[in-house]
Amino acid sequence: MTGRSSLPPHCHAFAALSVSVTGIEAMFGADAAVGWLISGGYIMPVIWDIVLAVIWIAIAFWPARVAGRKGRSFIGYFIFSLFFFPAALIVAYAVHDRAYLRPRTAAGG
Repeated sequence: MTGRSSLPPHCHAFAALSVSVTGIEAMFGADAAVGWLISGGYIMPVIWDIVLAVIWIAIAFWPARVAGRKGRSFIGYFIFSLFFFPAALIVAYAVHDRAYLRPRTAAGG
């Protein structure tokens, strides 16, 4: 083997992602290397990162909704829970409800 790749010139950047890609390419050809990139070599970790980020953001809504129902800042608690979820959840449940602090009107509301 002369070290020259059978990949087209525009695919050399993808082949350089990992030594494993060149090893797979040398053993099984360029099609196997591209299949490795898609099936679990490079694309799958990116997909898992996106899925985990979506789950993380979705879970961050929990303390924000609890705090919002208690009359606290929804956005503030959402940002707080993005970085410190356990603490934000504890604080959101521990703070006093501002609805009880509102003065009652003559109409009974």
